[in-house]
Amino acid sequence: GINAEYGIFALLVPLMTSKQVLNIVKPVVTNRDINPAANSKFWLPLRGFTYFVKHPQLWPIVLVPLCCALVLDLVGVILLFALALKPQADAFNSIDGMPEAVGWLIAIILVLIEGLLLVVLITNIVFGHFEGKIFEKTMELEGVKIDDKSKCSDGFFFSFWMAVFRVILLIVTIPINLVPCIGTVAFW
Repeated sequence: GINAEYGIFALLVPLMTSKQVLNIVKPVVTNRDINPAANSKFWLPLRGFTYFVKHPQLWPIVLVPLCCALVLDLVGVILLFALALKPQADAFNSIDGMPEAVGWLIAIILVLIEGLLLVVLITNIVFGHFEGKIFEKTMELEGVKIDDKSKCSDGFFFSFWMAVFRVILLIVTIPINLVPCIGTVAFW
């Protein structure tokens, strides 16, 4: 596994394995390496968040894509409700024997699912590109030399296709994860 010093970086770059992080980064020994309580994986998200709050240099790298993603997500969901809800409800209501309320309910549920997929896709595309930049800036702030920056951040094109792959994987594995316990073990 990775120690606490690298754990925060692994959180920022979820596509990289701990071995890839250790191959890129020259090791830095700290007091946290000696203290097993500080190395607990349970605390890594909290440590990552406090690290982010304490380093304002990271804020623009995170907040600008976050704002862009929020605006794009909001516009996308509004457009879905404005353009896709009525045609879908009409399509369901055209089925013989289906009550109108049921057709509208199914259409609303489908538009919400489409909105969820749109939000996941947009967020993955926007943040996928910035994961490497966040990693590089964090390493720079820690004073750790990165041997080859091209291993850390990939281009937007790679981020886009990786995001599409993540969404397809999510769609394919949702039924597996709906089964309590067994689905989680099967996904793992």
